[in-house]
Amino acid sequence: MEKTVYIKSNDFVKEEEYLNNLAKEGWRLKRISSTKYYLSDCQPDRYQYKIYFTDRNQKETKKYIDFLKEMNIRYIGRNSEKLYLEKEASDGDFDLFSDNVSKTNYLNRVEKYLWSSFLAFSCIMLFTFIPAIKEFPAWTITRKLLFSFGFLAISILVIMQLSRIYKIHKSKKEIEKEQIISE
Repeated sequence: MEKTVYIKSNDFVKEEEYLNNLAKEGWRLKRISSTKYYLSDCQPDRYQYKIYFTDRNQKETKKYIDFLKEMNIRYIGRNSEKLYLEKEASDGDFDLFSDNVSKTNYLNRVEKYLWSSFLAFSCIMLFTFIPAIKEFPAWTITRKLLFSFGFLAISILVIMQLSRIYKIHKSKKEIEKEQIISE
């Protein structure tokens, strides 16, 4: 049996948890598009999933995917800067990083991406919505509602990005604390 599910979150941590919960229920990710997961039924708890952010060029990404294949990790697909990876649960824990330094470097890349998207959303707010406020009193009620809705939507995206940045920063601090304790 197969099913298609729309991607509900842009938060890669929640997305990864969602995919792993589907795998526990007996659904395997076969492929991905920009808006959907394509799943097929399988034995429950057979697969584990990871989402990996990449800032590498195509050639380096291909080398990385080939390296992952040697570790019995299957590349499912790519959605923008995210690689979707699968591993059989029987092969043990699915951890892409062998030490705290590599985890921190990865989180730095994710944080850099989040900051750039935060800045993009902020620029949209500044250059689109703020100048329009001068004309706000003369607008019709429909235009005011549309403007307010757009401003609210962009504001929510900015707040969500800040929340994600905070979570990444918090994770990096936990890794640093863990490293200090282990030394």
